[in-house]
Amino acid sequence: MNSLPSKRIGAVLASIALGLSACSAELDERGFIEDDNPPELTFSDEVGVDIPAAAFDFVASELFSGDPVDGAALFENAPTMLVFADPNCPICVADGPELAEAALEISDVNVVVVHSFAQSEAYLAYVERSDLSAESILHIVDTEGVLSLRFGLTATPATVMVAADGQVTVVSGALGVEGFKEAADLLVNA
Repeated sequence: MNSLPSKRIGAVLASIALGLSACSAELDERGFIEDDNPPELTFSDEVGVDIPAAAFDFVASELFSGDPVDGAALFENAPTMLVFADPNCPICVADGPELAEAALEISDVNVVVVHSFAQSEAYLAYVERSDLSAESILHIVDTEGVLSLRFGLTATPATVMVAADGQVTVVSGALGVEGFKEAADLLVNA
């Protein structure tokens, strides 16, 4: 990608209703939400909001090393999924292992977990519990939710998908294994 995206977001319509707040989700004995029906994702240009190019121009800390991560560089080589997660959100907690499983099969898309609204200790526990420690997943810290605000996100989990051509799409809610794989496929074939 030659320049930072400044595109209109096409809405991704999910076939599930996640009108519930994260705190009202019912969890199984392991603390995960049981739902074997992933959302069906489709792109639509009819609904959307503008995301300014400045949203992609950021520097954040990598969770494990503390090294700076240049946000603009994340979008230069390949399509990218930014998965925003809060370790205190039951839906995020349930979707973490789903992302970990899907990430093993997603090779043509940069997978970045943006850890929001907590502290490093909580993020590290979330990564360990969810088995999100694969080398193919980049973890960045957004303790104050600055990146969430830049992308206009109001809830977690949320996934910002940026195709190689700069097309940006936001999905709110849990995706599950098949949903993450479908999102990656949509990005690669956009």
